Amino acid sequence: MPFWIWRGRVSGARPYADLPGYDGAAGAARLLVERGFAGIGDALAAVLPEVPPALAQRGDVGVIDENGEEAGVVVIGADVLGMAPAGLTRVPRARLKRAFRVG
Repeated sequence: MPFWIWRGRVSGARPYADLPGYDGAAGAARLLVERGFAGIGDALAAVLPEVPPALAQRGDVGVIDENGEEAGVVVIGADVLGMAPAGLTRVPRARLKRAFRVG
C-alpha cells in the first residue's frame, strides 16, 4: 500500500485540498481507498499527465516500489526523493515505475 499522499501546491493548483489530515501509512492508505484509488500512482494520474519514467524531469513526481510497497517521490535530477516505509529514501531515477509531469 502507498506510504505518501501528494497534497502540496503545484503550479497554483491544489487538487486534493479537501483531504483531511492522516496519520502514517495506514491513514494514507485508508484515504486512497475511500477515494477509489488503488494506490498513490492512481491518485496522481487523476490530476497530472502521466509521462514515460525515462522522460521525467526535475520537479516531476512519480512512484517507486520500495520493499513491495508503493512510495511517492519527487524527481531531483538523476535521483528521486520521497518517503518510503523505512523513512526518507533517495534512489536512482531509473527505479521509477510511473511518472507524472508537474507544471
